[in-house]
Amino acid sequence: MTEARRWMLRGLAGCALAVVITSVLGGIRFYSPVPFWDMWNGYLEFYYRSFNEGWLPWWELHNEHRLVLAKALFWLELSLFKGNLQALFALNLVFAGLILWTFVAWLRRLQEDDHPVLLAQPVFYLLVVLAFSWMQQENFTWAFQSQFFMAYLLPLLAFYCLARSRGSDGFFVLAVLLGGLSALTMANGLLALPLLVLQAMLQRLGWRPVIVLLVTGFCVFGLYFSAYQSPEWHTPWSQSLMDNSGAVVVYFLAYLGGPLYVLLGDWSLIPALLAGVVMICSAAWLAWPLVFGQRHHPIELGLLVFILFIGGTALSTALGRAGLGSEMAQFLPSRYLTPALMAWSAMALLLYSRGLIGNGWKQAGGLLLLVLALGSAQLGVFADNSHIQARKAAVLTATVGVRDTDFIDRIYFDPERFRRLTLQALASGHSVGRLEAVRASADWQGRTMPELPERRCQGYLDRVMEWPLFAGTGYGYRLEGWLVDTERQRVPAHFALLASDQVQGYGLTGLPRPDVAGVHGKSAAESGFVAWLRTDKPLASAEVVRLVAQQEACVAELTVP
Repeated sequence: MTEARRWMLRGLAGCALAVVITSVLGGIRFYSPVPFWDMWNGYLEFYYRSFNEGWLPWWELHNEHRLVLAKALFWLELSLFKGNLQALFALNLVFAGLILWTFVAWLRRLQEDDHPVLLAQPVFYLLVVLAFSWMQQENFTWAFQSQFFMAYLLPLLAFYCLARSRGSDGFFVLAVLLGGLSALTMANGLLALPLLVLQAMLQRLGWRPVIVLLVTGFCVFGLYFSAYQSPEWHTPWSQSLMDNSGAVVVYFLAYLGGPLYVLLGDWSLIPALLAGVVMICSAAWLAWPLVFGQRHHPIELGLLVFILFIGGTALSTALGRAGLGSEMAQFLPSRYLTPALMAWSAMALLLYSRGLIGNGWKQAGGLLLLVLALGSAQLGVFADNSHIQARKAAVLTATVGVRDTDFIDRIYFDPERFRRLTLQALASGHSVGRLEAVRASADWQGRTMPELPERRCQGYLDRVMEWPLFAGTGYGYRLEGWLVDTERQRVPAHFALLASDQVQGYGLTGLPRPDVAGVHGKSAAESGFVAWLRTDKPLASAEVVRLVAQQEACVAELTVP
């Protein structure tokens, strides 16, 4: 090994390690115990229903998906860990590691003739970076995304097992099992079994394996579509193709070229489309000998079939979403980068197999530049994460009873269901019902505090906004400002709001206030608060509201602006 190549490998190893570490750090920084969006019904409500409705909640559709495997993980997490979501956040990173492990298994099979040292292969470090890239940050920061990783990991494993199944009944059985289970991850998992049939035919495994896969596929499709009802908001594929054929093509290509779209930022659609074209042309070039009946190495064939699987997923997504007219940020959400990155990992292995990348110090240097470019996405790990605290604060709207849809919409789209599930979680001791501030708010709401602290906190009320109540008569308000315990130089975590000596509201600090930190020091950097209050009469300007932080044993009297 030349000295230049040795230094290139060190650089690649350092970049790959940095990507893994920063993505783990990102999972920690963006961790939240509060369910987000689909989790309220697909995770928390599913758990409660599973005890009363038998198998129906397990099998029913979530949009067009049957999330049976993900629901099994959700059920276990809620049963064992009471819904703190830490295990599910960690599991997302574990799935990324399993994807890397699977691609390394493919790499090992491509090296079976000479078995070179894995760490001496530049392509290995590229696989590490692609598996843990922060481009796919939604799938690392959303506890619901176990199903998204499994929807691509299981087919990848199925194609690998079938590629190794000649002369091994065990690998064939695993391929059939994984192909069937793929349908229980997301709807695109249904593509796995038909593509396994194609792979078995191209591998010339014989008619028995093909028939077994066909029969399994018919059974899985029949079971999946029994009592199936397409969501009302779904546009039929035929209509999308007729009405928005151009948008379908653009979405399809952008999906495949998504990593370039993220790397280049604004005005990057054209490069992303070109990257999608490069992916298609490269796969077609590699698969072209099959047209003339030539045989491929089973491992190469399996990788090509996996790229076809990603292409089918991209096309089905494009047909379903191209006509929605979303803005670009919604057009290609970061969670869609996981399959795109996996497709490029498969392509990298195919090009490596043909000797086109990873050989010689010049190619290693090229990969180092590519890895450095991909690594720039890791800067997103250090982005502002104050919305995590805002999500936690939003749960207080349910306990206080103020229907503040501005905050509720940040975590769920159905305010009434959100409140019902929050109160149910409080009763059962799961999920948000375990949060200290939420429990304290529910316990104290409407009660009289026996004794108020004598110590004073400092604070200020910036603004007050009126919002309707969930139920009952009276007035609801959201209050925003800051609160600091200047004597102890720290910020109270949460506090009660008093009206006529009764607790009528609750608030949470932790929001960034650099202006306050400039006056009261670094300890006040997150002294910003948001609180909700319900009263029998309207709040008047210059009226005084008392904030009581029981943990810090201090009280602040703030004037309504």
